[in-house]
Amino acid sequence: MKRWYAVHTQARAEDKATFHLRRQGYEVYCPRLARTRRHARRVETVLRPLFPRYLFTSLDVDRQPWHAINGTVGVQSLIGWGERPAPLPDGLVEALMVRESEAGDGPPPAPTFHPGEHVVIEDGPFRDLVARFETMADADRVTVLLDLLGRTVRVTTHHTGIRQAG
Repeated sequence: MKRWYAVHTQARAEDKATFHLRRQGYEVYCPRLARTRRHARRVETVLRPLFPRYLFTSLDVDRQPWHAINGTVGVQSLIGWGERPAPLPDGLVEALMVRESEAGDGPPPAPTFHPGEHVVIEDGPFRDLVARFETMADADRVTVLLDLLGRTVRVTTHHTGIRQAG
């Protein structure tokens, strides 16, 4: 019978361990929490592990080879008592999955601005200036056009740093 087990990872290696465990065919879950990070006048929302250095894997220890987990890149060890892994209480991981999806702790959705739409810049040296939205530069950044000193200047900023004008 498949059950969930805790895996202790190396420091800041949750993503690496998840990748390599999935590559070996294991079902892996690493709950994440959205946190706001400020650095160099930039504010961004990043997903961090809810339990640093831990993730969960679902397996049937009687039918699946589980010893390979301890030798996986990024993994410190499978948590257990003696020679056998210790299963987590039934329903614990499923409850975490439900709460994570209910909380909506993902990155904020990208804005839906249209080219030419007027926006207000909310941070940085151009704070409170009105600009025209040009395009999404990538998944997190937008390009806007500012009218400064009789010229149009292209500025790229994080999408959370602008709002609709009006």
